[in-house]
Amino acid sequence: MTLKEFWRNYNIYDGIKNIADSWEEVKTTNMKGVWNKLWPQFAHGFKGFAAEDIAEARQAVVDIGNNQLQLDINEDDVLDLLESHAEELTNEDLMELEQQMIAFEEEGRDQETSEPKKFLTKELAEAFRLIEAGMSKSQQAITVAVSSRTLFNMADERAIYESDGLESYVKYQLDHENEPLKKGLAFALMKALETVNFRLHELYPGSDETFDIVLMTNNHAQVGVRLINSINHYGLSIERFCMTGGTSPINYLKAYHTNLYLSSDPMKVANALSEGIAAATMCHLDKDTQLSEKQLRVAFDGDSFIQQEQDNKKGMRTSGLFIGNCKESEDRVFPDNGTLVGFLESLGRLQKKFYAKNERLNCPIRIYLIVKKGGSTAGLKALKTIRSWGLDVDEAFILNGLPANGLLSKIGPHIYFDEQTLQPTSSTAIAQCKSR
Repeated sequence: MTLKEFWRNYNIYDGIKNIADSWEEVKTTNMKGVWNKLWPQFAHGFKGFAAEDIAEARQAVVDIGNNQLQLDINEDDVLDLLESHAEELTNEDLMELEQQMIAFEEEGRDQETSEPKKFLTKELAEAFRLIEAGMSKSQQAITVAVSSRTLFNMADERAIYESDGLESYVKYQLDHENEPLKKGLAFALMKALETVNFRLHELYPGSDETFDIVLMTNNHAQVGVRLINSINHYGLSIERFCMTGGTSPINYLKAYHTNLYLSSDPMKVANALSEGIAAATMCHLDKDTQLSEKQLRVAFDGDSFIQQEQDNKKGMRTSGLFIGNCKESEDRVFPDNGTLVGFLESLGRLQKKFYAKNERLNCPIRIYLIVKKGGSTAGLKALKTIRSWGLDVDEAFILNGLPANGLLSKIGPHIYFDEQTLQPTSSTAIAQCKSR
């Protein structure tokens, strides 16, 4: 046969057969030698199991079978089992396995003969009731939303924004994102709220009825990295954030189930009040006063809401935080609950949880009443009004004309509800209370 005839008769089958025959002649030592040169760190010198190792393994299998599984086996049984698995399955074996799988699936379908469960209207109503109960449990927390510029002192960063524009501001924040921001007006208040939460968890493990802090900011989300880093630096327990990238965060307060919104911007406070959300303007009553981080202190100016109540009885329309707008009937005036009353009632429930555990004297929530102008009659009305919200006043100061400035410095309230402090900022809402 000439070379030309050989190539004429040579086909793909012959090529594959030649490759297979050649591959059979390649030894393991040849492969190891090649890999040692190409990739030595992944090559190994394994030459198979030693005979004594195999014998020990077989004996171990026999010991487990006899001692732990209570089987009567010996080494020959183990060898027979291994040899049976070493053999290639025949077509008959494969067909038998397929028949076994089909029988197994049919048996499973036969067991699924029960009809789908049908729910009655009563059962569906109960299911929805349980779902609503679960959702309401997650909403038991008293949500306090605080603005980023209130929690942290961002005056320097704000100056960059006003002088150099948004992009310079964002760049500065990104360049300094690992530097913690300075503490702001609301910092001590946040620490006091965390103290209340810590004590509640001690007395009521697993309870959801605590303060839940949300950081609200109209900053870009990229700036939020520095905010979160600052929160972690100071060890604050804030896990909820709202970063709106230039739009007003007021639009999202209801989505976060906000009970009280705190900001240093009176306009934002007014907007929140107009949405029916309790809000307060943060400002210093006395910059030299050191506020407690171990006790939440709330003070009320009793004169303000007593005067408003008297105006309501006379039929004068007011838009206050405590009493609310009036609805006139034929013979009397019915005041609605004020914007802040819902928050104060929730605060009262937390206060009572400490009292229930005989912790009245060690309660981390302390309520103060200051009546500056009135005497005992005004003080009595104020005490009863606050009590109607579910709050117990711990300390009351009826001054009957004495100045209250020194007293406020001594108390150091985190929140001072004074409806006569700020002037109205809109026709629908008045930011008339101070928060330290």
